[in-house]
Amino acid sequence: MDGACADLACLTFDILVTPINPHFNTENLAWIFDTLQINTVVVETDELRNKLDTIRPLVKKPFHLFLMDPDAQLRGEGESLPGEAMAQLGTKETDAILGGRPRRKILDLATVMFTSGSTGRPKGVQYTIYNLISKRFARAAALPKVGNDEVLFSFLPLYHTFGRYLEMTGMLFWGGTYVFAGNPSLETLLEGLKKVQPTGLISIPRRWQQIKDRCLEEMGEAGEKAARTEAFRRIVGDGLRWGLSAAGALEPAAFHFFQRHGVELCSGFGMTEATGGITMTPPGGYEDNSVGVPLPGLEARLSEEGELQISGHYIRSSTSEPR
Repeated sequence: MDGACADLACLTFDILVTPINPHFNTENLAWIFDTLQINTVVVETDELRNKLDTIRPLVKKPFHLFLMDPDAQLRGEGESLPGEAMAQLGTKETDAILGGRPRRKILDLATVMFTSGSTGRPKGVQYTIYNLISKRFARAAALPKVGNDEVLFSFLPLYHTFGRYLEMTGMLFWGGTYVFAGNPSLETLLEGLKKVQPTGLISIPRRWQQIKDRCLEEMGEAGEKAARTEAFRRIVGDGLRWGLSAAGALEPAAFHFFQRHGVELCSGFGMTEATGGITMTPPGGYEDNSVGVPLPGLEARLSEEGELQISGHYIRSSTSEPR
């Protein structure tokens, strides 16, 4: 929660921010710090703090560490607790700092996100304020029934475009409720479905398949149709009515299973370079082995070689050297 608030504060108050994958190795972390000239870091765990300590001697510019754990013991001048730091600033001083900051225009760089780096060095994708805003309206147009009564239970991290843009900023846009899972395990997800009672769920294919398997186990012990429906809802919760599976292939049988039981599961495809989603099967319009149609605000075509080519308001090129 604190990390998400720090991210949103930076986006709101014109501070260049990048959510970083904690699984990056030391070499890639040091390269990212030098490339973006990072001077302030917010961390939540001692494990990440220790990892950042290993790159301090490797980076060209010193950085200050803010520890979100209020009980953490500081190790030197390069670390602070946010609460203590904020307590030193009065209201007038805070207003003066915020009032005097350089303001970004709508086409100015707002944030950078990095690809996973699975095929080499991570690529930095640069987003303007316009990219973020246009994507919000585009996704809203693609999901017209999503509104302020929505509850999303999210286990996707904020360094993932779907977790950050579709879920977190999406719920702010729609006025819905965004619930953090805490960790991405299957058991945490299943427990959260019962406790949170979400109306929507964005997940990877593997988790949807696992949820289906768990439902079938529960339903196999039931007899009549009503009992099987009750067993299904004991697993997914009474409120779940739509979902999205992306970042991989899910068998058509899984989509049809959830749709038969009242969960409109859509198929989608996206990339970091597209501020998240590129295509999606419309709610009620799923087709087997399809990732759907282009989202609003985006144009797509197939080249003679069969390569998908896209352009639009929220499409960004990636580079290994962000500017």
